[in-house]
Amino acid sequence: MKPYKKAMSVIVVISFIIVSSIVVTSKVYFFNPFTFKKDHITYLSWKNYKNPVSLTVEYYDDQFKGIHKSIQNKGEILHVLKELKTAPRTSHYIAPTSFDKSREFYQLTLLGNKNEVMLFATVYTYDQMVVVNKDSDIEETMKVSKEFMDYLNSL
Repeated sequence: MKPYKKAMSVIVVISFIIVSSIVVTSKVYFFNPFTFKKDHITYLSWKNYKNPVSLTVEYYDDQFKGIHKSIQNKGEILHVLKELKTAPRTSHYIAPTSFDKSREFYQLTLLGNKNEVMLFATVYTYDQMVVVNKDSDIEETMKVSKEFMDYLNSL
Protein backbone atom coordinates (compact mmCIF):
# COMPACT_ATOMS: atom_id res chain seq x y z
CA MET A 1 0.00 0.00 0.00
CA LYS A 2 1.31 3.42 -0.92
CA PRO A 3 2.08 5.83 1.94
CA TYR A 4 -0.55 8.27 0.62
CA LYS A 5 -3.32 5.64 0.72
CA LYS A 6 -2.21 4.47 4.14
CA ALA A 7 -2.33 8.04 5.51
CA MET A 8 -5.79 8.55 3.99
CA SER A 9 -7.02 5.31 5.55
CA VAL A 10 -5.77 6.42 8.97
CA ILE A 11 -7.48 9.83 8.56
CA VAL A 12 -10.76 8.16 7.56
CA VAL A 13 -10.64 5.78 10.54
CA ILE A 14 -9.82 8.59 13.01
CA SER A 15 -12.58 10.78 11.54
CA PHE A 16 -15.05 7.92 11.88
CA ILE A 17 -14.07 7.38 15.52
CA ILE A 18 -14.44 11.09 16.32
CA VAL A 19 -17.83 11.41 14.61
CA SER A 20 -19.09 8.21 16.22
CA SER A 21 -18.05 9.33 19.70
CA ILE A 22 -19.78 12.70 19.22
CA VAL A 23 -22.99 11.00 18.06
CA VAL A 24 -22.95 8.48 20.91
CA THR A 25 -22.20 11.19 23.51
CA SER A 26 -25.05 13.39 22.26
CA LYS A 27 -27.46 10.45 22.43
CA VAL A 28 -26.43 9.38 25.93
CA TYR A 29 -25.80 12.74 27.64
CA PHE A 30 -27.96 15.87 27.79
CA PHE A 31 -24.97 18.25 27.71
CA ASN A 32 -21.98 18.32 25.40
CA PRO A 33 -18.91 17.58 27.56
CA PHE A 34 -16.76 20.04 25.58
CA THR A 35 -19.07 23.03 26.07
CA PHE A 36 -20.60 22.22 29.47
CA LYS A 37 -19.76 24.51 32.39
CA LYS A 38 -20.73 23.84 35.99
CA ASP A 39 -22.47 26.73 37.70
CA HIS A 40 -25.00 27.51 40.41
CA ILE A 41 -27.85 25.90 38.41
CA THR A 42 -26.17 22.96 36.65
CA TYR A 43 -23.79 22.17 39.49
CA LEU A 44 -23.30 18.45 38.84
CA SER A 45 -20.81 16.91 36.41
CA TRP A 46 -21.97 16.70 32.79
CA LYS A 47 -21.87 12.90 33.20
CA ASN A 48 -24.76 13.09 35.68
CA TYR A 49 -27.13 14.55 33.10
CA LYS A 50 -27.97 11.42 31.11
CA ASN A 51 -30.84 11.35 28.62
CA PRO A 52 -33.74 11.44 28.87
CA VAL A 53 -33.83 14.56 31.03
CA SER A 54 -37.22 16.10 31.74
CA LEU A 55 -38.49 19.21 33.45
CA THR A 56 -41.62 19.08 35.55
CA VAL A 57 -43.43 22.39 35.94
CA GLU A 58 -46.10 22.55 38.61
CA TYR A 59 -48.21 25.63 39.31
CA TYR A 60 -49.98 26.11 42.63
CA ASP A 61 -52.49 28.87 43.31
CA ASP A 62 -53.37 30.36 46.68
CA GLN A 63 -55.69 27.38 47.33
CA PHE A 64 -52.83 24.95 46.55
CA LYS A 65 -54.64 23.64 43.48
CA GLY A 66 -51.96 22.48 41.13
CA ILE A 67 -51.43 22.26 37.39
CA HIS A 68 -48.74 19.83 36.24
CA LYS A 69 -46.79 19.79 32.97
CA SER A 70 -43.82 17.66 31.99
CA ILE A 71 -41.41 19.07 29.40
CA GLN A 72 -39.31 16.62 27.38
CA ASN A 73 -38.14 19.04 24.66
CA LYS A 74 -34.41 19.70 25.06
CA GLY A 75 -34.70 23.23 23.64
CA GLU A 76 -37.37 24.22 26.16
CA ILE A 77 -35.42 22.72 29.04
CA LEU A 78 -32.27 24.57 27.96
CA HIS A 79 -34.32 27.79 27.72
CA VAL A 80 -35.49 27.43 31.34
CA LEU A 81 -31.97 26.60 32.55
CA LYS A 82 -30.54 29.60 30.68
CA GLU A 83 -33.12 31.92 32.25
CA LEU A 84 -32.26 30.64 35.72
CA LYS A 85 -28.53 30.91 35.06
CA THR A 86 -28.74 34.52 33.87
CA ALA A 87 -31.13 35.72 36.59
CA PRO A 88 -29.41 38.07 39.02
CA ARG A 89 -28.60 36.43 42.34
CA THR A 90 -29.97 37.97 45.51
CA SER A 91 -29.37 37.57 49.19
CA HIS A 92 -31.34 35.05 51.22
CA TYR A 93 -35.07 35.17 50.47
CA ILE A 94 -37.94 34.54 52.87
CA ALA A 95 -40.88 33.00 51.03
CA PRO A 96 -44.33 34.50 51.55
CA THR A 97 -46.45 32.85 54.21
CA SER A 98 -49.72 34.74 53.97
CA PHE A 99 -52.74 33.15 52.29
CA ASP A 100 -53.18 35.58 49.43
CA LYS A 101 -51.96 36.00 45.85
CA SER A 102 -48.38 36.04 47.09
CA ARG A 103 -48.65 32.31 47.77
CA GLU A 104 -48.97 31.43 44.08
CA PHE A 105 -45.84 29.71 42.83
CA TYR A 106 -44.28 27.34 40.32
CA GLN A 107 -42.15 24.38 41.23
CA LEU A 108 -39.56 23.40 38.62
CA THR A 109 -37.98 19.98 38.95
CA LEU A 110 -35.26 18.79 36.59
CA LEU A 111 -35.27 15.00 36.53
CA GLY A 112 -32.55 12.70 35.25
CA ASN A 113 -32.98 9.46 33.35
CA LYS A 114 -33.68 7.52 36.56
CA ASN A 115 -36.06 10.21 37.88
CA GLU A 116 -33.38 11.56 40.21
CA VAL A 117 -33.85 15.22 41.09
CA MET A 118 -31.09 17.27 39.47
CA LEU A 119 -32.58 20.67 40.30
CA PHE A 120 -35.52 21.84 42.38
CA ALA A 121 -36.61 25.47 42.17
CA THR A 122 -39.60 27.39 43.48
CA VAL A 123 -40.62 30.49 41.52
CA TYR A 124 -42.90 32.87 43.41
CA THR A 125 -45.27 34.77 41.09
CA TYR A 126 -45.78 37.68 43.47
CA ASP A 127 -42.27 39.07 43.21
CA GLN A 128 -40.61 36.85 40.57
CA MET A 129 -38.20 35.44 43.13
CA VAL A 130 -36.68 31.99 42.75
CA VAL A 131 -35.33 29.74 45.46
CA VAL A 132 -33.17 26.91 44.10
CA ASN A 133 -32.52 23.96 46.39
CA LYS A 134 -29.41 22.05 45.43
CA ASP A 135 -29.53 19.72 48.39
CA SER A 136 -30.84 19.98 51.90
CA ASP A 137 -28.31 22.63 52.96
CA ILE A 138 -27.58 24.76 49.90
CA GLU A 139 -29.93 27.38 48.48
CA GLU A 140 -29.56 29.96 45.75
CA THR A 141 -31.95 32.87 45.36
CA MET A 142 -32.44 35.03 42.31
CA LYS A 143 -34.94 37.29 40.62
CA VAL A 144 -36.21 36.23 37.20
CA SER A 145 -37.45 38.48 34.42
CA LYS A 146 -41.04 39.32 33.58
CA GLU A 147 -40.49 37.57 30.24
CA PHE A 148 -39.59 34.36 32.02
CA MET A 149 -42.71 34.63 34.17
CA ASP A 150 -44.76 35.14 30.98
CA TYR A 151 -43.13 32.01 29.56
CA LEU A 152 -44.08 29.98 32.64
CA ASN A 153 -47.62 31.38 32.51
CA SER A 154 -47.92 30.27 28.87
CA LEU A 155 -47.19 26.62 29.65
